[in-house]
Amino acid sequence: MRPGRTFITCICCFLAGCFIWLCVRETASNASGQLEEVTREVAEHFEDPHVASPSLSPIEVVRMQVESLRATRHDPSALRVCYGLAAPSNREQTGPFEKFAQMVAESPYDALGAAESWQVGGATLEGDFAAALVTTIAADGTPNAFRFVLEKQSIDPFEDCWMTVAVQFVRVSPEASVSSTPLQP
Repeated sequence: MRPGRTFITCICCFLAGCFIWLCVRETASNASGQLEEVTREVAEHFEDPHVASPSLSPIEVVRMQVESLRATRHDPSALRVCYGLAAPSNREQTGPFEKFAQMVAESPYDALGAAESWQVGGATLEGDFAAALVTTIAADGTPNAFRFVLEKQSIDPFEDCWMTVAVQFVRVSPEASVSSTPLQP
């Protein structure tokens, strides 16, 4: 390396170090506000093309989403899997991530994560669309049902991936007969 380039490299490294020091100092003085802002920015732009996969069936996608919702009781970051399997059109309606997180924490969708037991029924396929019914039983014995509607995506990075376009709450009467098939805990 020539002496002139070494000097310029040293100056650039010094300036970069000063910038990082200023950022760290500023973050330390406003740690909670800065952290919340950074978290919000990351969450708003969250989209993980690695969660969805053409190898996943509609039932596997629904199972992963329900398991993700249930896991949020112990690890709130687990919700990223559920959001990552939502179709881009669904994210336009339910996002950004913070809004999505708030929505699934409220009734009726909170029943998916808080269920004592749950079961995913078989998928009905019609072309590039699929539907699956998820039934849940709350700790107090209240049954709930949710219809997941999925669509096989046609645009990269999700081409040929089944992703959820909508989840519809289906009112179930408590007197409804319960299947003898055991539900998953």
